[in-house]
Amino acid sequence: MNPGTNASYFGLRIGAAMNGRGGHELRFEPAREKVGLRPARSSTVDENESSSIYDVTGLGQPFDLELIVKGEIVDVC
Repeated sequence: MNPGTNASYFGLRIGAAMNGRGGHELRFEPAREKVGLRPARSSTVDENESSSIYDVTGLGQPFDLELIVKGEIVDVC
C-alpha cells in the first residue's frame, strides 16, 4: 500500500457486488493509528471496536499488505 500524502484514510473494498454495493471495507487511518474492517456502508463516525485495532504505527508510509479472502473469511497480514 502506498498512501497519499496526508491521507486521512484509505483502504479497499472486499466482496462488493458488481454494482459496488455491499461488501466490507478494510480502512486505514494513519493519524489515528487505526485499522478497521467494517461493512462498507457504515457511517464514518461509527466505531466498531470488535473489528478495529489501534496503535498501528507507520500507516502514513508505504507498506506491504497480504490479504487472503475465502468466502466470508478475511485474513489480513
